[in-house]
Amino acid sequence: MTSPRGLVLGLVALLAVPACSTSIDDRLGPSTTTTSPPPSEQATDPTPPAAADLPGEIAVLGREGELRVFTPSGELIDEGAPRSTQATWGADRVLGSVSLGPDGGAPSVAVRSGGATTATSIEAPPFYLFWSPPGDRLATLGSLGPGTIGLRVLDVAEDSLTTWAEGTSLYFDWSPDGRRVLAHIDDERLVVLDGDAEPRTLDLATGQFQAPAWTGPTTAVVVIDTPEGRFLTELDVDSLARNDLVRFEGAIAFAVSPDNESVAYYLRGGGGSGAPDDVTVAYQAMAAAGVHIVDIASGEDLALDPDTNPDDAHLWLDWSPDSTSLAVLRFAGGNGRLDWEFWDPVALARVDRVGDITIAPLTLGTYLPFADQYAHSQTGWSPDGRAYVLADTGDDGRPETKLHVIGGDTTALAPGTAAFWSLD
Repeated sequence: MTSPRGLVLGLVALLAVPACSTSIDDRLGPSTTTTSPPPSEQATDPTPPAAADLPGEIAVLGREGELRVFTPSGELIDEGAPRSTQATWGADRVLGSVSLGPDGGAPSVAVRSGGATTATSIEAPPFYLFWSPPGDRLATLGSLGPGTIGLRVLDVAEDSLTTWAEGTSLYFDWSPDGRRVLAHIDDERLVVLDGDAEPRTLDLATGQFQAPAWTGPTTAVVVIDTPEGRFLTELDVDSLARNDLVRFEGAIAFAVSPDNESVAYYLRGGGGSGAPDDVTVAYQAMAAAGVHIVDIASGEDLALDPDTNPDDAHLWLDWSPDSTSLAVLRFAGGNGRLDWEFWDPVALARVDRVGDITIAPLTLGTYLPFADQYAHSQTGWSPDGRAYVLADTGDDGRPETKLHVIGGDTTALAPGTAAFWSLD
């Protein structure tokens, strides 16, 4: 990630994505590209659950930086520091956040576990947090000085922060066992880190993408450049063996399903003929081709929606915990509308939609430019995949979080600019 400075730089980051061809040179694997059947809307459950029956907890960041935790039915469970950012859940409902300190006090990384909160002081407030899968380490990204981002890891048991890597841009993912990190640094190199040994830079060139995504103990989906072209590939980080999935031009965004069997992706860049305002231009700079699902084992590549309008942009891909559903945030360039769509990635059918969303400027500038990275650490899905929490604007024109039951109703949850569901 690069250090965000609010909406203006967030939009600049979107517009800075290089333009790319909206056609893909090749789909790789034993199957040729297949056009999916037309999407259909259908209820996934004839009896949608009540909010009170949904599992987990929801962290909401308020309009003034207040952090609060709610049950899915809207009951307030806990209140965090009054000036907080970057709330992220780990295993066992452990919540990490950045506390900016009262009245300009020293910032800290706060960890809420079992109703108790501990704080570790830090020189500068991180702008991103990401728990290791076991929940014993919390990775942070923050400024180490002018133009330099540092990946620092908090060991929760030892209450110590250690710098693992630094660069001008830095994206990363934890290995499944939480012992290693695969980092994409300075948009040009992939580095394996474990905190105890020297960093190991992989001997290959990277293409234009944000965050890598582990798929197994030694494998990860990345983008590489070769004499034969640019590939989305599953790479063994130890042997450098490749399973090439897609050959393309330009830049790409992707999300690997939690079961590590599929990759949802879209090409970044392009134009469009939507309304000529700054937000429209920023959205359209992000994507100009529809979402595809590629099977990692077979290489079969399917268009999620073959009828995608060329003016549309896809801004966020969020797999449900059981990999049976995919949430897609779509900007309809023809009418300036934002929609959350919920898809069955096997049937290639749209099962639900929440339309006419208006996202708070803070969310637009902070989260959307770095959606690939945030998709690793935050989700709107309930642990059982039956509901989704999202940011919108209330009737009073102020940012508000809402809970949508798939196949059911959308209800207001709490005032706030962002909300994320716990993992369990």
